[in-house]
Amino acid sequence: MNRWIGSLACCVIGCAAAAGIIPEEYALVRRLQLTEPTVENGIATWNPDADFFVEVDDLQADWRVTTPAGREIAARIIRVEDPVFSASYEVCPSRISASGRLSGSAAVSQIWELELARPADELSAVELKITNRVFEKRLTVEIADEDGDWHRAISEQPLIGASDRDFTEEFRIYFQHRGSGKKVRVTLTDSIDEQSPLPAEELKIDTIRLLRRAPEPLDAIARRQPQVLPPLQHTVRNQRTALTFDARRVPLSGFELQTGSRNFSRRFHLHGSEDLKGWRTVTEGMLHANGSGLGELSFNFDQSRYRYYLLEIDNGAGAELENIRVKWEQVSYRMVISEALPALHLYFSGDTERPAYPDMKFTPGELQQLPEYQALPPEPNPKFRPFIVEEQNYRSKIYILLAAVSVTIGGVLLLAMRHLKKHPTE
Repeated sequence: MNRWIGSLACCVIGCAAAAGIIPEEYALVRRLQLTEPTVENGIATWNPDADFFVEVDDLQADWRVTTPAGREIAARIIRVEDPVFSASYEVCPSRISASGRLSGSAAVSQIWELELARPADELSAVELKITNRVFEKRLTVEIADEDGDWHRAISEQPLIGASDRDFTEEFRIYFQHRGSGKKVRVTLTDSIDEQSPLPAEELKIDTIRLLRRAPEPLDAIARRQPQVLPPLQHTVRNQRTALTFDARRVPLSGFELQTGSRNFSRRFHLHGSEDLKGWRTVTEGMLHANGSGLGELSFNFDQSRYRYYLLEIDNGAGAELENIRVKWEQVSYRMVISEALPALHLYFSGDTERPAYPDMKFTPGELQQLPEYQALPPEPNPKFRPFIVEEQNYRSKIYILLAAVSVTIGGVLLLAMRHLKKHPTE
């Protein structure tokens, strides 16, 4: 009997899976279309937008992806992360193969050629230890390619120097070079273009070292993309500027204030809310800018997904900041879909559970290589039943009540039977 019931249950479940069931718990549906043809059953991605975020509470539960026939497709939303590399550098073994001196009309250049023990990919810095106490020079770093042609590793010629009041012995100049050259040329030239009062003299170089950044990443940080939101409301009251923004619940983790004002210092408070009423503090701090407009105007905070944000700036006795513009930092997410079919349906805007699909890890480079879906605007789900969850809960309660009544009746009958056995009627 139990085996027959189990076989019947498997048959029913199998038929339902084959036929497909259109989700009824979700109010909205969007059609996903591949931007270009691809191999079926591969993996594809979709970049969630504000129309999606504003309707979804739990990024891993409140949505489903199906075929047009209703077969569910495994999918998961992942955060795009960039690797964070160590701040330490390692020395690339090298030796000075040649050195010399060039004299121009007024400038003197000293040249050193270094030969690496093996080709070093992605050189990151040159480190000089100079024993002279007073000097001022222009630095040029060049790297030879496989054909022996020299190319500048630094587009400009940085100025390095020391004085009796500010004596520095070691200099580290950073750059970025991608290649596999084995020869590096370092040139130091008198800075006569700046009409420097320092005498042109030959430098005494103790060591020259070539460095590269440690190759192994230490951690990963969420990739962020800038987004400008126009304020819903901009008011000035009681020496306080208040700007309200509708972020539509996109994940944010920072902002940058842009203004035409100069030379100011203002305290700010950033709050978040879902209904423009119950405001919660997200972060607070001080905004600073000097006469050139440079200063501390960017702030990071823990990722949040509020519908609305309120930025309050205390002006105090100062004037209101001019031409305020806020650039937000949105955390990048991708929906990874296990089957790259030509067309799919995305159901969302519902508070339900979905299967716990395994976590997925992709590098940004791998994500870029996957085909992408484009989403059409949201549409009402024609199969949506707004009270389906309440109906299911109601039915569950009815079943529990019936079971309790059945147990009670069974208990009463059992007691009656025992009573009759002890006191049979004549």
